[in-house]
Amino acid sequence: MSHNHKHHHDDHCHHDHCHSEGCACGHEHVKENKLTTYLLYGAIALFAISLIKISAIPEIVYSIILIISAALAAYPVILTAIKSVKNGKIDENTLMMIAVIAAAFLGEFRESAAVAIFFRIGEAMEELASKRSRDSIRSLSEIQVDKVNVVTTTNEVSTVEAKHVPIGTRAVIYPHETVPLDCIVIHGNSSVDASAITGESIPIPAERGTKLLSGMINGNETLAVKTTNTLEESTASRIIRLVEEASSKKGNTQKMISRIAAYYTPAVVALAIIVAVIPSLVTGDWATWIHRALVLLVASCPCALVLSVPLAFFTSMGTAARSGILVKGSKYIEQIAEAQAVVFDKTGTLTTDSLAVSEVSSPVGLNREVVLTLAAVAEGHSQHPIAKAIKEVAPKIDEKYIQNFKEVPGHGASAVFAGKNIICGSKKLLNDNGIETGDTDGVLVAVDGKLVGIIKVKSEIRPEAQQTVMALRESGIGHIAMLTGDSEDSAKEVALEVDADNFYASLLPEDKLNYLEEIKAYHGKTIYVGDGINDAPVLAAADVGAGMGFGSQAAVEAADLVLTTNNLGKLVQARQLAVKTMKTVKINIGFIMAVKVIVLLLGIIGIAPMWLAVFADVGVCLISVIISSTIASDDIKSTLLKLIKR
Repeated sequence: MSHNHKHHHDDHCHHDHCHSEGCACGHEHVKENKLTTYLLYGAIALFAISLIKISAIPEIVYSIILIISAALAAYPVILTAIKSVKNGKIDENTLMMIAVIAAAFLGEFRESAAVAIFFRIGEAMEELASKRSRDSIRSLSEIQVDKVNVVTTTNEVSTVEAKHVPIGTRAVIYPHETVPLDCIVIHGNSSVDASAITGESIPIPAERGTKLLSGMINGNETLAVKTTNTLEESTASRIIRLVEEASSKKGNTQKMISRIAAYYTPAVVALAIIVAVIPSLVTGDWATWIHRALVLLVASCPCALVLSVPLAFFTSMGTAARSGILVKGSKYIEQIAEAQAVVFDKTGTLTTDSLAVSEVSSPVGLNREVVLTLAAVAEGHSQHPIAKAIKEVAPKIDEKYIQNFKEVPGHGASAVFAGKNIICGSKKLLNDNGIETGDTDGVLVAVDGKLVGIIKVKSEIRPEAQQTVMALRESGIGHIAMLTGDSEDSAKEVALEVDADNFYASLLPEDKLNYLEEIKAYHGKTIYVGDGINDAPVLAAADVGAGMGFGSQAAVEAADLVLTTNNLGKLVQARQLAVKTMKTVKINIGFIMAVKVIVLLLGIIGIAPMWLAVFADVGVCLISVIISSTIASDDIKSTLLKLIKR
């Protein structure tokens, strides 16, 4: 029995957005169904028969076969064209209908049939290729489920709509079931697949106290959990919402293409009328010049341009989302690709939330183990990160012998052990207790009013931090900086280890903003990477704000790029993907414009046949869509193989 209840969002908006956005000629693709597909097969079969020349069969029979072939292939095109004309639009189907019918009236039956068949085949293949790209984002809706196995007050399990489940509800997640809401494990041991959220394929252990995000998939054991978010605010919903909103945020390239298309098509239509009328009035050869004008019209539609460019960005955002990288719009892909500087926050970004003891010394000659033992005694019952770091490396102590434990929030703790009064904490704490500390700095340890030990604690640098900085430089980033509210010494140590070009320490949030503006002014487009609530203003001010993890709501909302996992390497992946996307977009634009200009010129001078005009739009569009699809794969060959296998 399956416990998964997939909730599929309406993807109509994705289809429309990708397929017709900004197309000034109103390009509407012929919808393939069984009837139109069978008609196309029949048209192809009749066309093949017409190629077999048998002397006993009159030429009129071949002409009739070709007319029927053209009619079968063009039938859905003509229906769509008539519908468009009724709605006051002249689209590509209208142009194709005119071309097919006009060619037949001119007695060019073979060209009429060939144009209709080629157009339909191209449309079908283009739809298949673009559908594959759209699916990359549509599949994200599958990470959300709409049912929750709620534990009732009588300890029975009841299936409830996820949207009706409040925070704090006890629930059960069965084996291989998708986590419906953000929650925390209260009982059970299992593992979860978080790849849909983070892009990481390694299973994560799930036990009491483990926080689970909606969209993760449970392993082989049942888990009892307590919900920590509503459906609306759970991770899966937020990811889907962010990706859907991203499709409406166009970059400069998309806006430029739409503006060009708006003027381009009317200009070409006017040119076609001129080509059809003026030379015909001079030469009297109306058939030749009308044919050339038809070639020009069919070749001119800019749909290949306005479809392939958004599709490239759409494919890029879908590929990124599956890898745990949420980009909130194509304009940010452009900015990431063009960025010249990256600025990191320190705590929680370049470093983890964990602290580690880096150095232990004693002004009275005690060895490392003794100083750590004394510190662990004073911090014995504290849950502060510094206390945890000390206790992790100190010899084990039986805490039942610790007496009179007192903690001063933000400054340290004290306790009595074996009759001795031990204090561990800041210089201020020791000074307040009348203990002389001199110029020492760090976590200080005193016994019976005398300073006996100094412990230096530092944040643990993320293992991938140095490699990330190196890879960003290799990708073309010219300046790496760090902004932090921590002390100068702490900041300098981290900056040196990760090889940052510069760092600024002891900063307030407004100071971070000022330094970021300076970096942007000097180095150009800048990416800022941060994770905390205090990073929200800087994330919003950067050309691209990259939020680490899905923890701080404020940081995620302010960010333009969200790394759902805390792996800094995802930033490098985002940069490489953005650069590849912009390269693909430029290749597409150059290729499409070059082919169209050549075919338009050849059409005007009478060299280009009608089938070449069809290729200039549908064929070129298909190729550009395939090129766009390679953003999600390694090369064109692998993309073509996948399309062929389908």
